[in-house]
Amino acid sequence: MREIMMRGSQFATEFSVHAWIEREFGFPGYYGRNLSALADCLGDVSRPTRVVIDLAHPQGDEMAAYLRRVAHVFERSALANPSLEVFVERPRTR
Repeated sequence: MREIMMRGSQFATEFSVHAWIEREFGFPGYYGRNLSALADCLGDVSRPTRVVIDLAHPQGDEMAAYLRRVAHVFERSALANPSLEVFVERPRTR
């Protein structure tokens, strides 16, 4: 099984998130680099893949909010695609 680790701390912009995802998953050139396109392309993943998303230490509040949305898309896609296994590590709140 392929394993992909996505760390929230490595991204500064929405563009950088999607560029990384596109590269890691080998998405086609028509990948739209938005959440709808992400959901569509994750539905086409056929190679067994475990994705671990670490939401700790994002670069700002806006990036934190966006990464939570990205994680949600991954989680929903995993429910529909048996080739995807997704674990989201959320920061602890006090």
